[in-house]
Amino acid sequence: MLNTTNYSLTDCECGITLEFPETPDNLAKREEYFLYFSVESSLPKNPPSKIDISPSAYTINTTGKFSGKTIVKVESVHRGETQSLIKLVIKDRYNTTLYTDYIKVVCAPQETEESNGTILIGTGNIGPNGGSIMNVASTTNLDVGMLVSGGDIDFPVYIKTILSGTQIELTHLFTDTITNTSANYTFTRTTSCVDPETLRRRSFDSNIVILDKNNNWTYTYNDKLILKFVREDQTDDSISIEVPAKNLSTLSGLGKKQEIPGLAYIKGTGRVTNDQYCIP
Repeated sequence: MLNTTNYSLTDCECGITLEFPETPDNLAKREEYFLYFSVESSLPKNPPSKIDISPSAYTINTTGKFSGKTIVKVESVHRGETQSLIKLVIKDRYNTTLYTDYIKVVCAPQETEESNGTILIGTGNIGPNGGSIMNVASTTNLDVGMLVSGGDIDFPVYIKTILSGTQIELTHLFTDTITNTSANYTFTRTTSCVDPETLRRRSFDSNIVILDKNNNWTYTYNDKLILKFVREDQTDDSISIEVPAKNLSTLSGLGKKQEIPGLAYIKGTGRVTNDQYCIP
């Protein structure tokens, strides 16, 4: 069974101490052991988390049982759950692998947020994706994919889109059959929050715009096309582009085209014909 430890995002960002289970009785006896720690895998893969392990290697001189210990620091650009698989390899002085073990580190955000909200009813209160619009006190701690419960909601409803600082769009279109539209609602963050739309929104807050098949390789702001990636091979859906942006605050003044952020550099992952990147 895989060893799993759970921490808050704050704990992971500050650094956590990992202690692997004690070595088994059948570990080959040596006078000294060399311990190596590494990142086996991390989810979500894009954008990747920054994972530091310190120390990443050291030596233990003993003939008895012992536990491998190290400090892991996980930093991520989004606020959804991250899972990192940390690997321990124990070798002898001849570089022979004697033992391997793993710990899965789960960094999870605060699970729930509570807020008074009002579901708007009527044909003029439909979001861009066909769901009902809800007014809330603030969307600062809300994410796309959070489960919404409370009031007369008695079936799964999720946040579809963050529309503004005080409005969200739900995945369901409510009609006048719902009576308790204003109530205290609970927003539950789950692993489903770690989806491309959430990552793109959080990435943009961190000065990175991600263009991929989920947004048709475009970035829009206030219904204005800001950035578009043109693929030479239109059949290749594996391409993902990360574009660091500058002066994000100028996006509010779209009337001045010269103030739209420039590009610092372009990093592409995936296959691109002849390594050509076309930015109109």
